[in-house]
Formats: sequence, structure tokens, C-alpha cells
Amino acid sequence: MASNFPVSEEAKRNKAIYDGKYGATREQKIKRAGNNAARHYMESKGLVSKGQDVHHKDRNPRNNDPSNLVAVSKKKNRGNNR
Repeated sequence: MASNFPVSEEAKRNKAIYDGKYGATREQKIKRAGNNAARHYMESKGLVSKGQDVHHKDRNPRNNDPSNLVAVSKKKNRGNNR
């Protein structure tokens, strides 16, 4: 539901800055969709548990071939992908 309150110019600028820094680009959305699909696949097969991430061995989130996916700890996955 839209607000009836006027939006200040400062609020509009802040939103534009936020969206520019943190808004998802098309490429980010594609990567996120690939990660979500991999997670869903691994969960449906019972291969990943809570507290684990799904790691793409080739680091390509669009490659969701089962041979490319492995369940690892969040610490390991988030530390070695940079």
C-alpha cells in the first residue's frame, strides 16, 4: 500500500545510492538463482544439512551438474571462493 506522505529529496537520493551499491544486477540475480537451484537439488537428495553450503567445484553457479556440487561447511565455502 502506497504511503500518502511526501518523500523528501534526501530520501530519494539515499535510495538511489543504496540501490546503486546493493541492488542486484542481472548477473547477480542469475548467480543467486543458480545457487538456489543447487541448494534445492542437494536438499531434495538429502546431501546437504543445515549449516552447510553447496560448493560449485568449478566456481560457476550456473553449472549445477551433480558431479560439480559438494556440501561443505559455510566457513570453508565462503573462505575459499574469493
